[in-house]
Amino acid sequence: MIRFLPLLLIACLAAALWSSGLAQNISLARLMEGRDLLQGFVAEKPLLTISAFVCTYVAMVAMAFPVSPLLTVTSGFLFGPFLGTLLSVMGSTFGGALLFLAARMGFAHVLTARLGPRLQSFARGFREDASAYMLFLRVAIIFPSWFVNIGTGLISIRLTTFLWTTALGILPVTLAFAFVGSGLEKALSGELAAWRACMAAGNGSCSLDIHPLTLLRPELVFALIVLAGLALLSVILRRRWRVQG
Repeated sequence: MIRFLPLLLIACLAAALWSSGLAQNISLARLMEGRDLLQGFVAEKPLLTISAFVCTYVAMVAMAFPVSPLLTVTSGFLFGPFLGTLLSVMGSTFGGALLFLAARMGFAHVLTARLGPRLQSFARGFREDASAYMLFLRVAIIFPSWFVNIGTGLISIRLTTFLWTTALGILPVTLAFAFVGSGLEKALSGELAAWRACMAAGNGSCSLDIHPLTLLRPELVFALIVLAGLALLSVILRRRWRVQG
């Protein structure tokens, strides 16, 4: 029963955060509303603000809230593209590791014992080429991070492999989002002008519903697809060499 405690704790904290309404209030509009206050905190107490941001990022990822792109945009907006990238990679990697360990501790042994021969063979093959598979899953942004964190925990890959492949795999898209955040006001100049005019008019239904993924340039998305393809190709080639060897 003790092995389930980390997952139960994460689930309870996530439920409490969701019921409080705080998670739903994380948005670009809220960031724009509080930008002066947040930038003031960064200027007056940089170390405290950095620590609070990283802890928030870790908690959100560990509780499987899908807000990593928005938090990374926020990091670029507040701390600049390079420091923002570093902080976001730290938060995403350590937060993912907490969920990974909780899933592995709670269900890995039970699941492994109940897997059929085909799934056991798949899990064994994944562990053998875990580095390449993990880089593919991290670079290919179509896979939700919480799914990868939990799934690889259930398969029981090594923690060290999880950490370095996560940090390296998310680096390109994290850097891209941080750069978007550093130039957010310029990138959304038209949308922000309309939103501010709506707010100034006292309209209570003003919204700035723009998902950070829509801010990525098509050529960057193409580059991420190529990188993911190369990671997957390395798995195919390594398996072919094993068979031939």
